[in-house]
Amino acid sequence: WSSDVCSSDLAWAELVAELQLQTVDHHAVLGLAPGASAAEIKQAYRAKLQQFHPDKVATLPPEFQRLAEQKTMEIRAAYEVLLARAEPKRA
Repeated sequence: WSSDVCSSDLAWAELVAELQLQTVDHHAVLGLAPGASAAEIKQAYRAKLQQFHPDKVATLPPEFQRLAEQKTMEIRAAYEVLLARAEPKRA
């Protein structure tokens, strides 16, 4: 019985750790406060994308290019999520 509890506790801990990694503060990614308007979201997105765009590190080693690509994907994802929440749905 105790081995079942330990393995289920371990599985639970792993699940919690995975969920924490998946939890992203989209506002923080774009440097915004909660409740930002669509215009503020777009402005922050453009500024962050310009700052971290992969073309900015094209002459640097591949690991920097990969980091820039990852950051760009993170910025785009945050933009899409926040903009979808901020703009009214169109019918």
